[in-house]
Amino acid sequence: MKPTLKYVAFALAASMLALPSLAHASRPAPSLAAPTKSKADKTKAPVAKELIDINSATLEQLVSLPAVGKKHAAKIIAGRPYKSTAELTSRKILSAADFAKIEKKITVKQ
Repeated sequence: MKPTLKYVAFALAASMLALPSLAHASRPAPSLAAPTKSKADKTKAPVAKELIDINSATLEQLVSLPAVGKKHAAKIIAGRPYKSTAELTSRKILSAADFAKIEKKITVKQ
């Protein structure tokens, strides 16, 4: 082979090896920002941002909490007043699993 042909063959082989890596480099980098909400997420009802005070909440407000039915709500109302939300488990009104589902949604105001 002539030296010029060797260089052309080498350049062709090198470019063929580089093509797959160039294809990956042209893709945009993944965003580190929070994922955007889809249309399905936007159609959901807005979540109440206000905490529910277990010392003054109505039966309907308590039942609106996850894992709290009418029986649990009635027990919560009957056990008032509370000094802390943790009393729901210490007084055995709610299980630890049920309490974990609502603890960030309730408060105690005195």
